[in-house]
Amino acid sequence: MPFVLLVLALLGGGLVCLLVINTTLGSSSFRISQLQTENANLSLQQQSLQGQIQGEEGPAQIEAKAYKLGMRVEPATTILDLRTHRYYRLSGGAGSGTAGTGTVGTGAASPTASTGAPRPATSRAAGTGHHARKAKGKAGSGR
Repeated sequence: MPFVLLVLALLGGGLVCLLVINTTLGSSSFRISQLQTENANLSLQQQSLQGQIQGEEGPAQIEAKAYKLGMRVEPATTILDLRTHRYYRLSGGAGSGTAGTGTVGTGAASPTASTGAPRPATSRAAGTGHHARKAKGKAGSGR
């Protein structure tokens, strides 16, 4: 009789252990399912926010926001060349043609730069800035 009670106790203990393990695994799989759903929702939210950021980073949107903040395009821009100590006036907003050159502090307009030839003051992005002219001069001289 004690042997039968021992076997029944071992079987009962084994069943209780199986029940605890099964319950733990069930709750863990439920938590994993919740986390996967939350991850999918956050991924969709991230994609939506990235699309919104890309839409607001466009030049037209930036210009509209800058205008609302009171920022305006200057009718004439002055660029100072620190190497030659001359300034160059650009008329019609940033990056457009030249109106003349002059020395720093005099305010007097001069039609030519230090070389005697007219020197256009255009943006570097167009590839005609000071450094681009130097590179063209070197390439054209056969160096």
